Amino acid sequence: MRTLRTLIFVAVASIVLALGAAGATKAENSKTAPLLNNLFAELKVVKNSRSALELEQRIWLAWYQSGDPDIDRLMRQARIALGERRMKEALEVADEVVKRAPDYSEGWNFRATALFIDNRLEASMRDVAKVLTLEPRHFGALSGSALILLRKGKKRAALKAIKHALEIHPYLRGAANIIRQAGGAEEGDPI
Repeated sequence: MRTLRTLIFVAVASIVLALGAAGATKAENSKTAPLLNNLFAELKVVKNSRSALELEQRIWLAWYQSGDPDIDRLMRQARIALGERRMKEALEVADEVVKRAPDYSEGWNFRATALFIDNRLEASMRDVAKVLTLEPRHFGALSGSALILLRKGKKRAALKAIKHALEIHPYLRGAANIIRQAGGAEEGDPI
């Protein structure tokens, strides 16, 4: 279990830092909606994992655009703190983000991720639910919910969550591992 937690932390931290380094341009959420709709339409029919990864990165970048430079600054600060394992600071800054921008789904998703890494599963799941209320296509939140459910021993629910994520993002990295852990496939089965 410790190895899984370390792997999850490294994967999440890598994504967080890569996206943070890429930065986010100032844009209002209403301006990113048409872009996201197009990206999700492309993701649904993409034919290979490389193209899917490129679309996924563009989706994450669009999600990171809060439309408020102060929120963007706080998110960068929180991502850096999380990447450096300064959990208290990461969570305090994430709390400030969701307080100041309650309709910004990525603020909630970031906090859910930090809470998961801090092993605060119930609080993380509450934030995941908020993310999915704001952005039902959030494959990251769906994948996160599957990981939370696995940790809680709810394999059937975890399998359902990850399969929902795969309906949105057919090439979602890490999904095969979650499906195997949930008992939905055997090692070597195509997923």
